[in-house]
Amino acid sequence: MGIATVIGIALVRRGQVAAGRALVLAFGGMHVVLGLMLLLTAPELWLSALSESGLALAVVVAVLAGDRRAGRERHRADASRAT
Repeated sequence: MGIATVIGIALVRRGQVAAGRALVLAFGGMHVVLGLMLLLTAPELWLSALSESGLALAVVVAVLAGDRRAGRERHRADASRAT
């Protein structure tokens, strides 16, 4: 997940926001699902499942929260231009 996140951030910084965001969300979501599958199939490995999905879930939430925040800021900017 680490290299996918780095590449996704690099894409965003180069102006390819949709591609970078999709890459980060896809790999983050994949690791969340992998952690859940590990927990369901081997409950005794709960700590490994938590470490597999914990950081990935935090990244997914951060990306989605950032998108929501950016959307509100764009909406405010558009409203101020309209007045």
